Amino acid sequence: MPDSPVFTIIIPVYNTADYLPQCLDSLLSQTVRGFRVIMVDDGSTDGSGDIAREYVSRHPEVFALLAQENRGQGAARNLALRQVDTPYVTFLDSDDWWSLRTAERITARIRACNPDLVFTTPSVYDMTTRAFTEWRDNETVRRAFAERGDVLSPEDAPELFSAEASVCRLVIRTEMLRDHGFAFPEGMKWEDVAPRFMILGWAQSCALADDAGFVYRINSGHQTTAGSGRARLDIIPAYRIAFEHAEQNGWPDIRKAYIFDMFMQFVPWFLRETDRKVYPKLVRSLHAFSRELPGTFFDAWVRLLDPAPKTVAVWKGLWSGPVSALMRDPVRYDLMKRIARKFKRMVRR
Repeated sequence: MPDSPVFTIIIPVYNTADYLPQCLDSLLSQTVRGFRVIMVDDGSTDGSGDIAREYVSRHPEVFALLAQENRGQGAARNLALRQVDTPYVTFLDSDDWWSLRTAERITARIRACNPDLVFTTPSVYDMTTRAFTEWRDNETVRRAFAERGDVLSPEDAPELFSAEASVCRLVIRTEMLRDHGFAFPEGMKWEDVAPRFMILGWAQSCALADDAGFVYRINSGHQTTAGSGRARLDIIPAYRIAFEHAEQNGWPDIRKAYIFDMFMQFVPWFLRETDRKVYPKLVRSLHAFSRELPGTFFDAWVRLLDPAPKTVAVWKGLWSGPVSALMRDPVRYDLMKRIARKFKRMVRR
């Protein structure tokens, strides 16, 4: 008899009919099959549900399908999590796919050291250029394991808290999630942010499955980060959950610094790219959030991570009532930035 499945892959499905077959075929093509797949049709209207059902009918030993009215990715993942009966669980978005030997390498690391978490090293595929590139923080993760050994504790490698906030690059011990009553936030975008920090904070042991993981498709229009409208406002409640968890659990300053640093990687980009109809509300919300957030996060960030002065200035501007009021008018704010740049050039001369 074949060995029992080691892990379950949860795939929320919503209107990705153009990409779902590649996602599911990548799982059927894995070099080992010691896993199950639970898909959740989140109220798709483009035939994605029919594609999912076809794969279940052809490969019932691998795939299962649940369905719900459209409630978002967090709710879909939570529905599937309740059905998981394997020792480990991981997640995959339905417009992405797995590299060929991912299941083999994950399974090998689990059997070798039975960790709470397995990190993978994803890659990125740009649909515009058709080019593959490394996930931006893969070298940080690889270096942490190279310097400290095959199995390490996040307490001894706090730089892991700087890794991208995606649960899709983690394979997680199911029992650990249930011990902590874990569930994804529902009704918001950016549902990965707080869970990613929480899960890493709970873990006692981590291993690395290198040259393995999901391939993240960009410039398809399906990414959470692709939209520039009201969904951008969800970044604040998403990070509020993470900051509150860190504060309530007495996290050390270095972890607080990394949470704040990741938040501040998003903020300037949001200010540049958000739809101008949403932009004033985003600035107002960021100003209010800056005033409610304990100063220990900012202080730890500046003291321990030495951020760029421009990024520090962005946060101080949002915190300031007069400056944030100016920033709410994008035309006036852009004009003031141009004037400031010209003044700096004059001073240098």
